[in-house]
Amino acid sequence: MTDNNAVNESTQTESSQTEPLILVKIDNPVRKNRAIYLVKELTFNLPNKKQDLEELNNVRERVSVNSHERDEAESMNQKIENEKREYAKQNKDKDDQINEKDHQIRNQTEDANRHKIRIVELELKIKQVDDKEKQIKDQFERELKEEKDTNKKEIERINDSQEEQKETIRRQFRIQLNQKQEELSEISDKLKSSLDKIEKLEWELQTLRKNEKNQKLEIEELKSNVQASQKEQEQDSEKVQKLKSELKE
Repeated sequence: MTDNNAVNESTQTESSQTEPLILVKIDNPVRKNRAIYLVKELTFNLPNKKQDLEELNNVRERVSVNSHERDEAESMNQKIENEKREYAKQNKDKDDQINEKDHQIRNQTEDANRHKIRIVELELKIKQVDDKEKQIKDQFERELKEEKDTNKKEIERINDSQEEQKETIRRQFRIQLNQKQEELSEISDKLKSSLDKIEKLEWELQTLRKNEKNQKLEIEELKSNVQASQKEQEQDSEKVQKLKSELKE
């Protein structure tokens, strides 16, 4: 009777949690004992099964949540990869700009060096022209002085001779003087031409010096732009490193 009650109680306990069971009377002792054992085993394991079901549901919920989080993580990873590619493209563009500015600086420096060489050549040429002008002027003054001294002596000698000879000598002197004046005029023209050339060379020299100054300013500006671009590139690199660190976290 006690065993039958145990079977009934166990059966009722299980039926209250699952489906209603049909009560069956068991007369065979072996089958009765087996049924009692099964009912006890079922009654003992039922809370564990319930706990397993709850854990299974929790796992399913976590899997669902983790799947959603995984999708969000993959989306975030894709976004970070896109940003990394964009930063890499921007850095490449900035590198190209820096290389172009470096090339411009080198060209400007080469032009400035060529202008410096040209300035030195012009200064040397102007000095040569000045020296030549001084040489011509000194030679002319020396020859003119010698001629005047010779003529003066000749006049003094002629004054003691006949008047006709004096007149002849005067005519010769005037002819020679006219010739010298013509030579002087030619030399003056040459000197004027030399002065014009010097003025032209000096003007060219001033222009080159002015261009050299402007080129120096352009070079300084290009250098400043290069430094600014390099600083911006460093900032972008720091951003990329920061994103990588966040991705690892």
